[in-house]
Amino acid sequence: MKQWLQTGVSKYFHVWWLPSAISAVVIGSILSVVFFSENHFCDDRNDHSYLYLNVIVITLAGILAAAIYRVFKKRWWSALLQLALVLAVPYAVAMSVKFIHDKLEARLIYKTQHFADSLTIPTNIEVTEPLQGIEDVRSERRDAFSMALLDAMNTPGSEDTTVAANIPSLVELQHSSPDILQRYLATSAAWCVFQRDGLFAERRCMIGESWQIPFAENYGRHEMDAEKKPMKTNFQLKLKLEFSSQKWVDERLARLDTSVIVEGKPITVSVANKSSSNCVLRLDGADIVINEISGASERRVTKAVLRFLEEEFKPLAASPTWETIQRLVPTGSIKVGAPDMVLRYRIRHARHYPGSYSVEGWVNPGEPGLVYLQAYEVTKGARLSKRALKESSNERIGWSSDPTQQFLFNAIFIEIYEGVEKNPYAARFEIWFVPDSGKAERKLFEKVFKVEGYGVDEVTVRGM
Repeated sequence: MKQWLQTGVSKYFHVWWLPSAISAVVIGSILSVVFFSENHFCDDRNDHSYLYLNVIVITLAGILAAAIYRVFKKRWWSALLQLALVLAVPYAVAMSVKFIHDKLEARLIYKTQHFADSLTIPTNIEVTEPLQGIEDVRSERRDAFSMALLDAMNTPGSEDTTVAANIPSLVELQHSSPDILQRYLATSAAWCVFQRDGLFAERRCMIGESWQIPFAENYGRHEMDAEKKPMKTNFQLKLKLEFSSQKWVDERLARLDTSVIVEGKPITVSVANKSSSNCVLRLDGADIVINEISGASERRVTKAVLRFLEEEFKPLAASPTWETIQRLVPTGSIKVGAPDMVLRYRIRHARHYPGSYSVEGWVNPGEPGLVYLQAYEVTKGARLSKRALKESSNERIGWSSDPTQQFLFNAIFIEIYEGVEKNPYAARFEIWFVPDSGKAERKLFEKVFKVEGYGVDEVTVRGM
C-alpha cells in the first residue's frame, strides 16, 4: 500500500498532464451528480455545496503544487503550462456549469409551466375548491393580544425610551417547566411553533375569521383593526420566542441596533429614527424577540407586549399542567370531531396570486412531534413542490390521548410551483407527522383540492 502510494504521488508530480486530468475528472463527476439528476436539481442541489467546493479547491491546489514542484526542478515550460491550467480549469468549469445550469433551468421552467397541459380533473373522486382568501373575509372578532396593542397605540407617545421587563411567570416556566411551556405554545392557536435552523414560536392574531400570521410577518393596524378607528399613529410589530438557536442569537446580538432587555431592570432601548427598535430578552435557553416600528420614541408596543405576556403566562406558571393548558388556550385552538383540512387562496396586495395558498388543518397526532404537508397530483402521483412545501409548512402542534380532540395546524403561506394560472388540476394534500420519539413518519390526514400552479420563472426556480 505504501509503495503504491509513493508511486502514485511520484507520477502525479512527474506526468505534467495528470493533475489537470484528475481535476477535470473530479469536477466533471461533481457536475454530473449536481446537474444531471433532475430530482437533485429541483430539491437538494445545495445539500452538499461546501463538500463539492472543498473537493474542487483541493484538486486545483494539486495542480498548483505540481506547478511549484516543476519550478523548483527548473522545468520552466511545463511549470508555466500548469500555472496557466490553474486559471484555465476554473474558467472552463465555470463556463460548463453555467451552460449546464442554464439548460437544465430552462428545461425545468418549461416542464413546470406545462405540467398540467395534459391533466384532467377526475370526476370519480371528491375535489374541493379552495376558499376565499383570509384578507377577503371581514370580521368583528378581535383577540385579546390585538386589543391590548391597539389600546396602547391610542395613548400619546413620549420621548422616554426606557423599557422594564417584568415577566417572572414566563421566566419561571422556561426554567422549571419548559415542556409544559412548549406544549402550551404548540396547542394555542395564538402561537405558531416551527423549526428552521432552530425552534421558534411566532405570535398569531385574528385576521378575518382565522388565526393567522401576516404575509410579511409584521403585525400592524391593517391586520388588527378592521374598523379602522382613528388612532394616534400606525405601527408594526414582530414577536417571536426563540429556543436553542444560538446562530440566530449571535447574529442578532451582533447588530448595533439590538437592545438586550434584562428581567426586572429598566433599560434604555436604542430607537432608530425615533421609530424602529429591536429588543431581545434573554431567558434560560430561550429569547423573546420584539421588533417595533411606531411613530414615537416611547416603546408603547414593546411595553404592551411585555405586560400581555406576563398576564398570559401567569396562570400557567401557577399551575403548569395539561388541564390548565386546555383551560387557557383561546377559542379555535382545539376542536372536537373528525380531522379536516381547508385550503384558502393567499391574498397579497388585494389580489389572488395563482399557486399561493394557506392551509388550515385539524389533526391529533397523539404524541409530541412535527407536522408538515406533502402534495401530489392525483392522476399521475407526481410530488409537488417537495422541498419548498416542507420548509414552509412545518409546525409543532398540540396533541392529546383523546382522539376526538383535533388541534390547529396552520401553514400560512405555501406555493405550488407546478402549472400556471387558469389551468387547474387536482392535488392531494397530505398532513404528515414526524414523532419526537424517533418512530417512522406517518400520514395523519389527506384531502383533494383543485389548484393552479405558480408558474415559475428563473428567480423562482432558484428558490425551489
